[in-house]
Amino acid sequence: LYNIIDNAIKYNIDNGKIIISLNINKKHIVLSIKDTGIGISKDIQNRIYERFFRQEISRNKQIKGTGLGLSIVKKIARIHKIKIMLNSELNKGSEFLLLFKNTKHKD
Repeated sequence: LYNIIDNAIKYNIDNGKIIISLNINKKHIVLSIKDTGIGISKDIQNRIYERFFRQEISRNKQIKGTGLGLSIVKKIARIHKIKIMLNSELNKGSEFLLLFKNTKHKD
């Protein structure tokens, strides 16, 4: 969570928002981290979990980082069987959804 929220802060616009929500349904517990930031273009969304990959930023602000954060997130999610989904559009923000299997619900 730290890496996703840290990215939501770093890649957000000035005075932007971050919305964190939790929803529970029969199959999943869904944690959403949504920001109003710069977004991720469709053509690189499949690469964001690669080690050392960083999105080029065309702003005056330099964003520090190693490009390892989301790679680490993906590995931890895989170990714990958490599915990660991304909804993002350039200049409109990003939403990361973490889907945890709801083991408490009985059919």
